[in-house]
Amino acid sequence: MTDDQEPFEDVTWPPTERQLGWRPTLGPPEAVEAYPFVRRDRPWPSWIPRVDPDDLEDLEVPAYALAWVDWSADFVGGSGAQHLWAFPLPEGGFAVAITDFDDLGLEPHIARFDEIPTLGEVIDLLDNAGADGEWWGIGHGHRVRNDLGDGRSSLRGMASVGSELYPMLGPLDRAREAAWIAEQP
Repeated sequence: MTDDQEPFEDVTWPPTERQLGWRPTLGPPEAVEAYPFVRRDRPWPSWIPRVDPDDLEDLEVPAYALAWVDWSADFVGGSGAQHLWAFPLPEGGFAVAITDFDDLGLEPHIARFDEIPTLGEVIDLLDNAGADGEWWGIGHGHRVRNDLGDGRSSLRGMASVGSELYPMLGPLDRAREAAWIAEQP
């Protein structure tokens, strides 16, 4: 890896332009089950081979785990999780999708990238995920929606954001949360 490809040790919010432009070097993708990405109320994803719906549980597709968001059970709505994925496309580039264990039908506001997304693009995808054309975000966006004006410190720890592919994402999100709370404790 070159210096430009190394993850950053100094993770304060807001990140620098250099940090936002950081892109990981990819190894081989992992194989993930395809069925969480096929929804009956949405068109069949073009990056998943067509199979009989009864065979879908046995189908795996190559993917990169971009990020995850876990929700604490200590807050309204209880625990939950979303994962952001990138799928290599046969024609080049990547399709992006969200697994949503609360079945909210979340989707990214940008569905395709020519290259694996940069750190800044992953943050943007998390901040602007939504459903049915409404883009409110997951992770920090969820914190913001739950700020009822009675002190943000009560929302500390509501969401945990992380990534193995982007190791600085979790520390950056914790720095973001701390800066946001400091604005209005």
